[in-house]
Amino acid sequence: MKVLDLSGPEETVSDGLKYGVMAASLLIPFIGIGMGIYYLVKGESESKKSVGRLWLYVAIGILVLYMAIGGGEV
Repeated sequence: MKVLDLSGPEETVSDGLKYGVMAASLLIPFIGIGMGIYYLVKGESESKKSVGRLWLYVAIGILVLYMAIGGGEV
């Protein structure tokens, strides 16, 4: 017996957006943190949530690196 998948094709994030947000996160990590949280919460598909997780982790890593290089001084 065959099961029909009526959910439609899974939506994905374009490569341009994926790499664009990561590049923007190099300059302003809060962009990646914001977009990552948004896609984790609002992402309809697992691929969008996965990209959101990637952006969030990359941005947090960059933020920690900037803090370590700057000595955490404000």
